[in-house]
Amino acid sequence: MADLAVLGLSSAQEAAYELLISHRRATVADLRPHWSRVEALAEVLDSLVAAGLARESAAVYTAVPPRAVFDSVLAADWRRLRDAREYAEVLARDHRAHARVTAADVVEVVTGNVHDRLVRELRTTRRELRRLVRGPVAEVEHDLIARGVTVRVLCQDAPSPVPPGVRVLESVPVTLYLVDDRLAILPVDEDRYGEPAALLVSPSELHRAMVLLFESLWERAAAPAASETDRLIELLLAGLTDEGIGRALGVSTRTAQRRIADLMTEGGARSRFQAGVQAALRNDRNSG
Repeated sequence: MADLAVLGLSSAQEAAYELLISHRRATVADLRPHWSRVEALAEVLDSLVAAGLARESAAVYTAVPPRAVFDSVLAADWRRLRDAREYAEVLARDHRAHARVTAADVVEVVTGNVHDRLVRELRTTRRELRRLVRGPVAEVEHDLIARGVTVRVLCQDAPSPVPPGVRVLESVPVTLYLVDDRLAILPVDEDRYGEPAALLVSPSELHRAMVLLFESLWERAAAPAASETDRLIELLLAGLTDEGIGRALGVSTRTAQRRIADLMTEGGARSRFQAGVQAALRNDRNSG
């Protein structure tokens, strides 16, 4: 038996309605041989008439066509849903009118063990990490790069060989970390709080201003000169895949694979990583 509970029918009403559908026009006496339920058949049929699912004339009952029943129910449900949606819009407007964003909703002040909190937040990066570094950059996040995360660093001094994704500017105004598009981390002067501290800024106008600051400085900065071999070595040591290396160098995966193979052949290396280590050692000896 199909479930007609959506129409608000009890199981007895559902059984009686199906009997009427199969008999088209019938009296209580006609239907009683087919009725095995404990409920009184006449009372159930009368309840169907009251609900608009059946008609009665001279003790003869006729079922209202199912399509008409369902269309009526759907129309009523649609009106209720429309009214509920309109009321929800009224509540939403009222909520917006009374909502107030406080500084605590946008900025979290972290003090004490700022380094551990910074490391935890950086590990959550999924797409891109952007950094402003006042002074030299000590290290690029190779673990993120190995996971396919784009890392862009803007600093005042770059190591040699220059890591990919690093640009140099004569003066960087502030130290800043931008984790994807969801969080900005701004280390602040320790003297202000008496201990290491940082501001964690959630998406907001302040966060947007920090993103615009980074992007404008990035466009002004020049990428440090570095040989393609130096960049290839750095990418190999970072553990990037052939596809990742190709993207970083701006070449196809096949071209990247060919250059890696040439580097391995040159040093007689048995693995990509070994080729990177050997090439880096050769560079150090040559520069020394």
